[in-house]
Amino acid sequence: MNRFQLNLKELAEEFRLVAAGRRSWIDALVPPLAFVLLNLLFGVWPAVGGAVGLAAVITTVRLAQHDPFRYALAGLAGAALASSSASRLPIALRSPAA
Repeated sequence: MNRFQLNLKELAEEFRLVAAGRRSWIDALVPPLAFVLLNLLFGVWPAVGGAVGLAAVITTVRLAQHDPFRYALAGLAGAALASSSASRLPIALRSPAA
């Protein structure tokens, strides 16, 4: 088996693990989606606080329940990346009503 086939097999296994649990999808996708929604409604700074705060809460809950928290950390990283990127854009400094 060549290296490409091994990587595809690993990728397929990882996707299967993610798709198997709804909670992992929620953990990874809700914070970045919250950022987008909050940014549209209230502007970038409330979106930054809301998305990163929500991701931190999800991660804390996962840790407190002794559940696997890999996808919660992915959501936290996604929210932090989206927040960091958007807050550096010149258009991000305008209010949503502008």
